[in-house]
Amino acid sequence: MKEAKKKKNGTVRFTRANVSQNSLVLDSGATVHLISNPEMVQKLHHKTNSTTIHCGGKSWNHTKAGELCGDLKELSLPQGEVLLAKDGIANLLSLAEMTKLYRVYFDSAVENAFYVFKDDGSGSYIKFKRRKNGLYMLDVDDGSNPVNLLTVKGEMERFSDTDVKRAKLARYIQECLCFPTDHDLSNGIENGGIQECGIDRRHVNIASEIFGPSQHALCSNIRSNSL
Repeated sequence: MKEAKKKKNGTVRFTRANVSQNSLVLDSGATVHLISNPEMVQKLHHKTNSTTIHCGGKSWNHTKAGELCGDLKELSLPQGEVLLAKDGIANLLSLAEMTKLYRVYFDSAVENAFYVFKDDGSGSYIKFKRRKNGLYMLDVDDGSNPVNLLTVKGEMERFSDTDVKRAKLARYIQECLCFPTDHDLSNGIENGGIQECGIDRRHVNIASEIFGPSQHALCSNIRSNSL
């Protein structure tokens, strides 16, 4: 992963709320995308109709808008309008709006992170991980070099051919068993419920790293918990 862009004095830029300007924050309370880093935004203009913003205990009518820079739009991020507020507390993305565009999954049993999948057959996704400050964040560059687009091909290159082959087998077995969660699949193997399958917990974990968490397994787990 590339290092976040730094100022000439060697310090990373932060907002007035002490949040990195090179990070995107997934906000469950936001209804619009509100970007504070102007270097992430292109095609700036003033809207004819203003948008009323409520943030940080104050309200105002906002007209300055644009789109995310071209490289960032290659990720599973907003493709349309975002608002620009240079004095904002962070680069905030509306979770509600993101779910209208992409498949968004969260399962703390898998990882304390939101996965946003791109539905173009590329196998790519981005991940907003929970930080010590309690925010779910995605680190990016300033828009010129997106660093968090995870592709199946790129992830495979981190592992040996044998590991990749067994990871594929692990995902295949998971599908054949009607999509148990990674945790349940691993426990089934270790406890003898699934025998002589040629894989172990490590291969299940590698499959998750390469392909991302099984979307069907996540859905199955959500449905089971709701019954």
